[in-house]
Amino acid sequence: MKNWIDRMAFNCHRPAFAGKNVYIVTSSGGGSSNHTINTIKNAFTTWGINFAGSSKFRTGEMMDSVEMESKYSSEIKKAAEVLYKAVKNNSDKSPSLYSLITFKVQQECWQKSTQCKDTVNYKYWQRNEWLKKDCNYYIPNKASFLKIKFARLIGSIVAIFYI
Repeated sequence: MKNWIDRMAFNCHRPAFAGKNVYIVTSSGGGSSNHTINTIKNAFTTWGINFAGSSKFRTGEMMDSVEMESKYSSEIKKAAEVLYKAVKNNSDKSPSLYSLITFKVQQECWQKSTQCKDTVNYKYWQRNEWLKKDCNYYIPNKASFLKIKFARLIGSIVAIFYI
């Protein structure tokens, strides 16, 4: 998973999947998957992807498909329903506070950048009109006025340390 996130790191600068929904599924033979889910969730959220939910399955190498289905079929159906509802209800239209802050930090960095105007990343932001002062997220959204204002304030403060 780490290798995949590293290969997809361009999404930090050119979030091609912004506005999409994701449901994270992990499996392990034993132990906790919390760190894995948090790492994946943070990457996706930074990329502007809506986190609909997650499930952890303990399968073990000796568990056959019949046992796996009897043990997890109801949880798998629930996960599919959650993701379906997120897509159907446009959950991506209400980004998390963290996503809004991340967007503002990046926006400020690109707006104040003087050496990057010829880069692919800068041109991507410009082409998507994300550099405009009135743009508050990658996609049109339903976030509340106060949430957006708070995220923009925090994002502006955080951006000071990056620029």
